[in-house]
Amino acid sequence: MIKSICDLIDALLDESVIGIGVGVVGQPDSRKGMILRPANFYGICNVPVKDLLEERYHLPIYVDNEDSAEATGEIYYG
Repeated sequence: MIKSICDLIDALLDESVIGIGVGVVGQPDSRKGMILRPANFYGICNVPVKDLLEERYHLPIYVDNEDSAEATGEIYYG
């Protein structure tokens, strides 16, 4: 799962990126940046997405439920 996320980020990343937001399907812990219970990955729990991505990209990482992330994007960007 993390490799797929990194492949997508690598394809989009350029020098203008100041942070990375990850919208997940399932239950995240946004404060810790963890995916607690991904909806379609049975048996995978407590994935420390924020820590793993910060270590690789050295950028601020924000993890949230996909619906909340979408609503935030709508508020700021329409």
